[in-house]
Amino acid sequence: MPTLNAPLDEMVKSSPTDYTDDIRKVLDFIRAQEESYRLVANASDLSVFAAKLKSIFSGRMLALPPPCGLSENPEKRAVQIYFLISACVDTVIRYLRGGLGASLDIRSER
Repeated sequence: MPTLNAPLDEMVKSSPTDYTDDIRKVLDFIRAQEESYRLVANASDLSVFAAKLKSIFSGRMLALPPPCGLSENPEKRAVQIYFLISACVDTVIRYLRGGLGASLDIRSER
């Protein structure tokens, strides 16, 4: 199964201030590998998978300059980032387990 490292490495290289496009790329990557990620998400013990995703995302975001709206203080920013990442990862896992009625496509429907 391809890993999330490529889209995340691309995010770090670009040093974004707006993460919308990067979030889309990661979600597109997960959707492209959806069957494999569904198998992992439906495994009996998801704690390792979830912890790894949270660690990867948090580490990458902490390495970047503080995005708009997050604290300049590194300790506070770490908590803010972990909170946001936890919500995102848990949403993706819920989706992969079939618990959401909508897709992961975050593009607005206008």
